Amino acid sequence: MTTHARTSKALPAGRLRSTPAAAHAGAWAAGVVIVLVLGAGQRAAASEPLPLQLRVETFTEGAAIPFTRLTGNAFNPGGSVGVDWTWLEWTSIAVFQTGTGSLYTHGDVQTAALLGTEFGLRWTHQSGAAVELGLGAAYLHAFSASPRYEKDASGRYVQVPDWGRPRFAPTSHVGVGVDLARRYDVPLAVFAQYGNFLEIPHSVLTPVMPHVTLGVGVRYQPDWGTP
Repeated sequence: MTTHARTSKALPAGRLRSTPAAAHAGAWAAGVVIVLVLGAGQRAAASEPLPLQLRVETFTEGAAIPFTRLTGNAFNPGGSVGVDWTWLEWTSIAVFQTGTGSLYTHGDVQTAALLGTEFGLRWTHQSGAAVELGLGAAYLHAFSASPRYEKDASGRYVQVPDWGRPRFAPTSHVGVGVDLARRYDVPLAVFAQYGNFLEIPHSVLTPVMPHVTLGVGVRYQPDWGTP
């Protein structure tokens, strides 16, 4: 996975259609539709939306096809902060949405920042044990880990600033956790999460690059002063 060479060459129009991006984006769109339909049909039976929860996660990132491996070949540290809010909630099932900002570094290849959102379903047992899945999308901005060069007017290569490159990133995740508020008077939940995202486009030669993440984190419910 390399993003070291800057180019102004446009990607051929048909390149992305022949990649896994179309299938992944289609699954994301279908998941969002299912969540919205479920919410519209059951809104009358659901409880009021809950206040915002704060979430923090630390993870390792790797370049790999989703669900073929848990991590990459090396430890590439990353972290995210954000919010988690519930649109609909029943006794055991909740429809939720997240908004997160993430940052990771991939060895000597690149550092990237993401800003995204996911819709998800979470099932929580009365003991507090929980499982969840989510689908969404993010804006990704990638910066090269090594210096970048361009030709000047005389034909010589000179080092230039790296302002980064914008990317689109369909995302998804599955996770498990424990909601301590179910059995204890502690407004905290801990979780482990396996996620993946596609970096589109990555480069001219590799228009789509899949990534996987494996992380742990916490969600905290502050007292926002609501009754």
